Amino acid sequence: EQAVAIGDDVELDGSESYDPDENEAEGPLAYAWTVARVLDDGSREDAPALLGAVDATSAILAFVPDTTGGWLGDTTYEFALTVSRGARSAAYAILVKVSSDRFMPRATVTDFD
Repeated sequence: EQAVAIGDDVELDGSESYDPDENEAEGPLAYAWTVARVLDDGSREDAPALLGAVDATSAILAFVPDTTGGWLGDTTYEFALTVSRGARSAAYAILVKVSSDRFMPRATVTDFD
């Protein structure tokens, strides 16, 4: 899970996605991002309007969660990236916690031993 704050510039990067057989005859890789709000009971509520103003078909999803755009602070969202080529596809999901505290501390781990 990643943590961001209302008003932060956020990028989710799926550009390392690839097709192992690199079959260019099937066309380029296609990207599709979706978002759902995670409810208190753990279920998901689709929230496509939150991505309405951004390019959700690019390898990198860039957005700013703000309350005027419908984002809620202190809420977890699930972002899913589906990468496809021809009739084949793969998906990956990540949880992002949006905090209402813009000045919350951030912890970053860059290396493991």
